[in-house]
This record gives sequence, C-alpha cells and structure tokens, in this order.
Amino acid sequence: MIMRTVHLLFLIFSIAIQEAGILPADGAVGPGEKIFAQKCSACHTIGGGPRVGPDLKGVTERRERSWLVSFISDPDAMFSRSDPIAVTLSREFGNARMPNLGLSPEQVNAVVDYLAAQTRAVVSPQGPEKTSEGGNSHTGERLFRGLLIPKNRGPACMSCHNVSGAAALGGGTLGPDLTRTYIKFGEAGTSALLASLPFPVMRPIYQDHPLTSEEQADLKSFFREMAKRRPVDKTPEVAAITGVGFIVFLILIAVIWRNRLRAVREALVKKEGPEGSGRP
Repeated sequence: MIMRTVHLLFLIFSIAIQEAGILPADGAVGPGEKIFAQKCSACHTIGGGPRVGPDLKGVTERRERSWLVSFISDPDAMFSRSDPIAVTLSREFGNARMPNLGLSPEQVNAVVDYLAAQTRAVVSPQGPEKTSEGGNSHTGERLFRGLLIPKNRGPACMSCHNVSGAAALGGGTLGPDLTRTYIKFGEAGTSALLASLPFPVMRPIYQDHPLTSEEQADLKSFFREMAKRRPVDKTPEVAAITGVGFIVFLILIAVIWRNRLRAVREALVKKEGPEGSGRP
C-alpha cells in the first residue's frame, strides 16, 4: 500500500513538472536529448544565446517541422539548392555551415521532438561558462604560425588568419582575424569550431587533414591567451618596411641602368662612323 502511494505521488509529481515545462513532455524525446548533447550542443544552445550557430530556443515555432527535418538530415543539399533560410543563417554566422551529422530519420525526428519540448521548457539563468583547462598555449602558437607541423599535415592557420602580435608582419588576410575568437565563441564554441571547422573555405582543406584532439586543445589554449592580450597595430611597421623596400628598389634600378644612356650614344656614334663626326 505504501509503495503504491509513493508511486502515485511520483507520477503526479512528474506530470506536474512536465506541465510546468521543466522536463520534456513525452518519453520519445529522451534519445533526442542525448543526440543533441553529443552532436549539437557544441555549436548551439537552447536559451543560452548563440554560439557557432543560432540559439535554438523556440526554433520549432519559427520554422516548419518539415524544414527542420530536411535541414538536419542533409544540410549540404539545402545549401546546394540555395535555400533562402539556410543561406541567410550562414551569412549571419560568418559563413559557417552546419555539417552533415549522419543521423537516421528516426534520430532526426527525435532531435526535432526534443527541440519542440524545450520550446515549452523553463530555461534557468546560466551561470559563468565553465572552462576545461588544458592544452599548451605555446604549442598552440607554434601550430598557428606553422612552426610546428600538425600530425595530419594540415596547413598553418596563419596562412589565412591573423592574431594580434603573432608575427612581425602579422598573418594572412583571407580569413578573419582570430584574436578575439575565444571571447566571441566561448569555451564550447571554440572547441566546436576547432573540431568541425565548418566554414566553406576550410572544410575541403582540412577534410583529409583534421586537427587531433591534442592540437585542438593547444590551439584553444592559445586563443584563450590571445583574448587577454592588447591588440597590436602593425600598420606603422608594414608602412616602414614598404617604404624601405621601395627605396631599395629604386637604388637597384639606378645601379643596373646607370650606363643605359651612354650605351645608346656609343651605338649611334659607331653607326654613323666618320660621317657623323663632322670632319671633311
């Protein structure tokens, strides 16, 4: 009798919690919650603000279920046919594209069910984001600058990116400056970026040359340290070196062509011979 009463009270308590939106309303979202934690939480939150991708709180109210299923199932196909929502989201988040997660139809529907349940959930205010210390910032800097070759032979970050004070003349300009990456994306977001490298230009380059988990930790530690540094303006140095280089170029040209007029005159004089000397 006591056990039946306890069971009944537990059932009533569970229903009350579900109605309040604290827990998912049906058991089908259990797998979805697990998949979200494993596959999605590094780039997305539900009520915690944007990371690499948008905050998914209320996404099932903003988007049709069919669109969500299609996008989660095969995002590459959505981008290939220039789906306007997918393209707009990519532009809003620095041209980052959601990778194909390789989920089955059942898993995709479980994730959408979980998102729908969380739309009704009460999200408690988040405290300071926990950081997982680890990695070596010095090693990360060497990886970034190309002084240390990655295990899978990927290119150095500095080929396309810059961070403040990383080198005398700075890094590349094809990609964005990464000095404030850790501040912008936080611990989880930076981890997700290094793990997936979701940007269109980077994906084909690193597809066969992924960063190891140790290299990701080292680079993240480096970005964490870079976020504490004061930005360094390299413009005066670049301008000075450019000016010196131009002066050296002019001097070299002057040395190489110093006899160009004399050579022309001598050729003309030889061609005219005695007739050009003015003698009878």
